[in-house]
Amino acid sequence: MIEELKIKDDVMREIIITMMLVMGIPTIFAGAIPVLIQAIPSWKQQYHEWSVASSQKLKLEDDASNGLYGRLKESLLSVKGQDLQKEVIIDSICGWSESKKNNLDCKSGGLVIHLAGVSGTGKSMVANILANELSKDSAIRISYSSINTFDNRSCAEQLFGSYNRIAAGNVMVKCNTEYSAQLMHNSKVVVQIDEFDKFMMRDDSLQALLWDVSDTGRLKIDKDTYIDCSDTIFILTSNASRESLKMKMDKLI
Repeated sequence: MIEELKIKDDVMREIIITMMLVMGIPTIFAGAIPVLIQAIPSWKQQYHEWSVASSQKLKLEDDASNGLYGRLKESLLSVKGQDLQKEVIIDSICGWSESKKNNLDCKSGGLVIHLAGVSGTGKSMVANILANELSKDSAIRISYSSINTFDNRSCAEQLFGSYNRIAAGNVMVKCNTEYSAQLMHNSKVVVQIDEFDKFMMRDDSLQALLWDVSDTGRLKIDKDTYIDCSDTIFILTSNASRESLKMKMDKLI
């Protein structure tokens, strides 16, 4: 009798445990359902953003024959040992170009790329290749030798400002510099500025000018005169180290 009761108790215990498990599983899931429902929109949004970004990148890579990504990647194959840097530059140019093409940010400024590092790392080579690929014969190339060291005007004024000259009949005429005149004629070009660190060591005007172009797309050539450079790409090269340039720029803030 005692053994029979013990057997019944064991059976009841198994039945109760089984019922608890069967009833407990739906209860657990029922409690988790609101959490899952809340997580689904967030997960779907993240997946959508990742999917769109990936498809755009793949589209650029797949269209290697005609796409900007493919053309730039192929043109920079001769530059060795800078794979990560080249990828960042190409992605920056393609992303900026895509946003302009699709009017994603109508207030965005021009693109300013600064290549800084010791001599021999391929900065000028990359800048030349990009200028030729993106602008061909229209590229504007500027070096520190363009500055007259005896001129008291700032670097920005000498390169992109306006000035007065005497014309026929002793008439005073306001003129633009060669570079600003070229930008007025066609601003969808690459402006390559070599030895940018030397300009920075002379004064801060060119740095401030390019910050304004990057933010607003406007290049100031006179008190009330601006050139629309929202479609212009400026590529700067500096032989100074990144640390020394950062120290210089920190003083401007």
